[in-house]
Amino acid sequence: MAVRAQALRGWQADRRASLLLLSVGLVLAMVAAYFAAQGHDRLTLLSAVGLPVAVLVVISPWTGILLWLAVVPFFVVGSTVAGPETWLLHRLFMPTLLGMALVYRIFGLSRSQFRLSAIDGVLVLFLVLSLANVQLYSANPARMTAAFYDRIAVPVLLYWLVRVMEPKEEQLRRLMWVFVVLIVVQTVVAAMSWVTPGLLPGQWLGRAGERAVGTVGGPGPYTVTIILGALFVVPFIRQYRADLSRWFLYGIVALAFVGVAISFSRGSWLGAALAFAGLLIFERHVATRLLAIFALGGALLLAGPFSGQLLFAADRLGDAETAESRLVTNAAAVRMISDRPLTGFGYGNFELYDESYKVRMGDLPAEEGSSHHTYLGLAAENGLPAFILYMLPMVILLVLTLRRWRAIQRGHPLYAQLLAVLWLAVLHQLVVTNFMDMLHSSPWGTGLWWLTLGLIHVLISIGSRPPEIRRVGWTVPETLKP
Repeated sequence: MAVRAQALRGWQADRRASLLLLSVGLVLAMVAAYFAAQGHDRLTLLSAVGLPVAVLVVISPWTGILLWLAVVPFFVVGSTVAGPETWLLHRLFMPTLLGMALVYRIFGLSRSQFRLSAIDGVLVLFLVLSLANVQLYSANPARMTAAFYDRIAVPVLLYWLVRVMEPKEEQLRRLMWVFVVLIVVQTVVAAMSWVTPGLLPGQWLGRAGERAVGTVGGPGPYTVTIILGALFVVPFIRQYRADLSRWFLYGIVALAFVGVAISFSRGSWLGAALAFAGLLIFERHVATRLLAIFALGGALLLAGPFSGQLLFAADRLGDAETAESRLVTNAAAVRMISDRPLTGFGYGNFELYDESYKVRMGDLPAEEGSSHHTYLGLAAENGLPAFILYMLPMVILLVLTLRRWRAIQRGHPLYAQLLAVLWLAVLHQLVVTNFMDMLHSSPWGTGLWWLTLGLIHVLISIGSRPPEIRRVGWTVPETLKP
């Protein structure tokens, strides 16, 4: 009887999924036909391409996140979203995917055990408070609301997407291979920007000869991408028995750290050094092998195509001018926070007020310059309450990790290893964002922050559940039902 009931539920789920797939296909077909009739060739093509993509996403919403990670770095490269491609990929795709994941969860089409938590309330309160700040203090509320949506609200959706979908081990393994592709593409583009810049599109050469930025527009987002990917790969290396597969993944991780080296970003260097120090503690067998690869690969690179960059790296280490300008700007941000600690000066208004708060510091002149600190900029614009709410999810997840660490290690060692390396990725991101304003300059980089926290939350939730209450297939075992 129980088997028959389970088969009936499975048939009903398949029927609902088929109806949803058919509905999405019809909508996209009508959209493509409309654009074709209006003569919008690019939008017609996008809609036509979107049809098979929609089929994949409807079958497996997790595929939507993987496709987003694989495609967006080539389009959303700046602080704002422009053009039909990025408008669809950024503003529409993420909320649509979240809505689809929630529908799957509500109608029993997914195995997720997502439950609301205190962190969800914190994030909703942060978004509401920040939007109120925009309406009250912005000179152009409509434009700033759109900017806030692009730069902060959409990236936050990644956290909820991962939570609602609750990826299992096989889905995490697919994510690992997406990161492998990202590492290869981003480091190759970064290397070409130094060695053969003429072969790259102009939009990827904004800082050629100064920093390596990959395809994402800045050294901070670029290094956050490849270090997060490299750290995520590390726990899976042991899962492959073939020596060739293992050494391939070792090479991918080493390539990412080399990619950071050629970014010539001192904040990224420091963050990567701390992340590698963490690997020496949590994944010593990987870190020691990486040291050997670094020694051999570094010698070959410095003796070959990147020999001229060694002197540039030395100049970067000795260049105090940019660091001094940041000290002056950061000091001005602290004064702004002291002046308006609760309300801030309004989202997007930092550069309207910071010059009046700059003062000469010893021999350092009060030069013009924008914010280079994510969290000081957030507190100065949105106020300390918004800053606390923004950082509170990370603090709560850290406390939960420490409390449940032993249970996760006993029940699911791979998840414990993933948790350790993801916290190293958080450490790297914290260091990098103390040298730049990620919230204003890169929706992609901000999205990776919330993707990381979402993965941490899922690993804590699944890894600390007692085995007897984990779901089996699509249903809860009959013996455990009330």
